[in-house]
Parts: sequence; structure tokens; C-alpha cells
Amino acid sequence: MRTNQTKSLLAALTTVALLIFNAQTRAASNALGNFMEASAAIFPNELAVSVSQEVSYDDNVYRATKGDERGRWIFSTGLTAKWFRTSTYLTYGLEGEITYDHYHKKAHELSEFVYSLSPILMGNLGVGTGDLYLNFYSTCDFDRLSNVDQRYARSYTNGVQAVWNLIDHERWGLAITGDWAYEYYPDKEFKNNTNHAYGVSIAPFYQLTGKTRLGLRLGYDETKYKNNERHDDSDSVFLNAFVDYRMTEKFSIYAEAGVEKKSYKGETKGTKGDDDFSPNGRLTLRYAPVSNVALSLNLEHSLADSYAEDERGMMKETSSNLTAAWTVNPKFLIMQSLKYTLQDEKESALDTVQYAYELRAEYTLRERLTLYGEYSYDIVHYSYDHDLDYDINNFMLGVSWSF
Repeated sequence: MRTNQTKSLLAALTTVALLIFNAQTRAASNALGNFMEASAAIFPNELAVSVSQEVSYDDNVYRATKGDERGRWIFSTGLTAKWFRTSTYLTYGLEGEITYDHYHKKAHELSEFVYSLSPILMGNLGVGTGDLYLNFYSTCDFDRLSNVDQRYARSYTNGVQAVWNLIDHERWGLAITGDWAYEYYPDKEFKNNTNHAYGVSIAPFYQLTGKTRLGLRLGYDETKYKNNERHDDSDSVFLNAFVDYRMTEKFSIYAEAGVEKKSYKGETKGTKGDDDFSPNGRLTLRYAPVSNVALSLNLEHSLADSYAEDERGMMKETSSNLTAAWTVNPKFLIMQSLKYTLQDEKESALDTVQYAYELRAEYTLRERLTLYGEYSYDIVHYSYDHDLDYDINNFMLGVSWSF
């Protein structure tokens, strides 16, 4: 049964956002923000393990245009675990999930295992005066390359994010962040996407009040591909201002904004956007207006490498995600999310806008047994070629048992 419902909802929402950012991270771009968020999402001395079985129907498995859709039944079996401990100076633990997705009839090539694992360490290790935050992560995904390239590809990502609060003065501080990720594509067809990404940043900040931190972040990122047959290596520099504001347990904001310059090597050098300064930003807002309702808003604008057909070069992505959780009563939970993603391709006319809606309901039949259902809808518009537009409906019913 749920206890301290508001905190649990906020922690769940924040943790989901944190895992998403970790899985998609590129060098040091998100390490500091993840550190700020993690401190609000981790509970000490926590242990939770559950198994689940889901059945779902996807009416457009291959993301085909109207008239060519093919639907499939999918059976998913999963195991999740979350464990945290707190000693005098340290909080440590891990979150993990492994799932097997089985596609029924004529889509067996999509049946695969996927997993995610994220050990976390936070606290004072006796080095310097401030705290150290380490977040290791390992994921295995089998999904489409992008909204434009609909081919399914397996990928493995392993990485680490580190934040060291080097100076912990009463009013000001200095944080150093580091980040490394290795993204590996084992299939020969996609091997050119294999890459290393790493970076560092330095962030002086000022404790304006007991609830507000202000600071600057100067950093450098670099991405190197296995070869240059599909992508070109690049490096980025950025300067951002950030604020971490925690007004009450019900309301908190982390925001940063600034500029970055991405420079390519090889064939992409001199293409649109190369070596130009561009704005970037990120906002995470958590709000619980009443005891049984929690809201989470994530906004982000950043640069990325294009995955549109055979084009090299840059893509600008703008995304937003609004999530709401409502505990109707101690046994019944409803969650909704609304997402928007704009992908602005700089070297092709394959720009896309994606809208996604998700509705999820959970009902606790017994103390450890939960029944849940979910409906999601995605629609992708091509800005310059509407004949390529497609949409997806997905219906899911599942049951989980907690230990």
C-alpha cells in the first residue's frame, strides 16, 4: 500500500524523467540537472521488487502511412527492482528493469529482451568538502532509430555521470561534472552509429537563499563515431546559466539556458549550423497543488546529430512533456502525459512534429497485487511531405506482483 502519497508520486515522476535523460544523454549536458533532481527523488532504506505481465495491441507496428498499417499483439514479461540504503555519509543503491517483448504472428523479428540498470552513489567520500554524485547506467534497447528512420535497431548504451561539489561554502560553491557514454550498435546494418560521447563542465554557483541556487556552467562535449561512413565526429562548447529553486516540498524548479556551438569534422564541416552559436535550454518543474495530485513539466531544446536517411549533419530538437498523477483513493491511481517533439533537420526537408498522449490507470487489488491499463496515441507529421505522416494507437493491460 502507498504511504506518503504526494512524495511518492513526485519521486516516481522525477525518477522516470531522470532515467529518460540518462538513457539519451550526450556527454556532460545533463549531469548537473540530474544531480539536482536525484536529491529529491531518492528515498533512503528503500527496497522494492516486482514482476509484471502485460498484453498490448499496437495497430501500426512498422509505423506505416495510412492504408498500409499492420497491427500486432505483444506479450511483455518484466522484472523491476529498486534498492537504496543510507549510511552516515552516503546514499547508494540501484534501479533496474528487464523485459522480454514477444510479438505474436508475423513479427517475430521484433521479439527481444530489453533492459536498463542504473546504480547511484551520493554523499561525502572524504574527498574535499562537498558531496560526490555518481550515476552509472547500462541500457539495452530495441527500437526505431528516429521518427524519420523507422527501421528497428538494437543498441547498448553504457555510461557514467559524475558531479563533485568541490567547494561547499555556506553561500557559494563550485561543482565539476564529467560524463561518458558508449553507444554500441551490434547489427552490421547500423554499425556506423556506434559512438563514444564524453565531456566536462565547471559550474560556480551562489546560494541566494536557503531555497535558491544560482550559477553558471561552462563545458565541453565531444562525440566520436566508430567510422565516418554515416556520421562525422563533432565537439561542442556551451555556456549556460542555471537556477535550482525549491520553494516547498510541493513546488520545485530546475532551469538552465544559454548558448552552445557545435563544430563538425569531415564532410559535415561547413554545413548548415556547423560552428554557429545556438540557444539551448532545459526546464524541470514539479508541483503538487493538493495532497493527492502531482504535476511534472519537462522542457528541453538542444542540438543533436541527424538520423534522417543518409543525411549527415545537425538536427535541432525541441521537446516538452507534461505529466499529471492523481491518487483517486489509496487503491486507485490515474496518470496522464502529453508530449510534443519538434525535430528540425538542418540538411534535409524531413522535419517532423510529433504529438503523443498517454493515459494509465492502476488499481491495487491487494497489498502486493496491482492491475493496470494504458492507452497511448502518437501522430507524426512531416513538415514538408504530408504523404509520409503516420499515427499509432496502442492498448495495454497488465498485472504486477510486488515482493
